[in-house]
Amino acid sequence: MKLKLILKKPDHSIESIDIDHFPFTIGRSLESDLVLEEPNISRHHAQIERRGQDIFLVKLSKRGSLVIDTHDIEAQPIFLPATFEIPPYSFTLEPITEHKPVPSIAEEKEPTPFPIPETEVLSNAHESD
Repeated sequence: MKLKLILKKPDHSIESIDIDHFPFTIGRSLESDLVLEEPNISRHHAQIERRGQDIFLVKLSKRGSLVIDTHDIEAQPIFLPATFEIPPYSFTLEPITEHKPVPSIAEEKEPTPFPIPETEVLSNAHESD
């Protein structure tokens, strides 16, 4: 499962990050998958986890906030698309669906003829006798 994390920064600029591994970590540490340089964000602030087919948002720090629907959370399963905040940043997490290319008309093969049931082939053979 691949996810897209859309980050809205305090200056209102937007960044899009593809998530292709779990856990995906967020914090001030340079070891984090997403580094946010903000004094009220912990070095290891939060992470996005995959548990089976479920996605969880987990707060790793005792200080700072991880907010979903105005509630500061510790750990919570989320349903996609989901929005959350690590103030002053806001995030949207959504699935990336892989689209298979649709063949163009030029690439389509000629249709195969409709098969004639064997009973009709046999009855037609007797008629020509």
